[in-house]
Amino acid sequence: MAKSYQVLYKCRLCGQVFVNCGTVSKKVAEQSTLNEVLRASGMSPMWKKNDTLTMYEMHYCADGSYGVSDFIGSRKVDEDG
Repeated sequence: MAKSYQVLYKCRLCGQVFVNCGTVSKKVAEQSTLNEVLRASGMSPMWKKNDTLTMYEMHYCADGSYGVSDFIGSRKVDEDG
């Protein structure tokens, strides 16, 4: 069964958790997540940033509002369901 990793964010305004992007590489998911933890802690990332992962994203809420969303992690999922 193939595995992939979804990059999850949670909107501060409406509370929706959503997938922004993803990867099939465990190494990329781990390094990207660790880089954002280090950056949020005021430290330098360990690897060159080569993806679009950021601590914050704008979210278009269902009611038409705009919210600020926080990166909450990279979730491992089975591609087969």
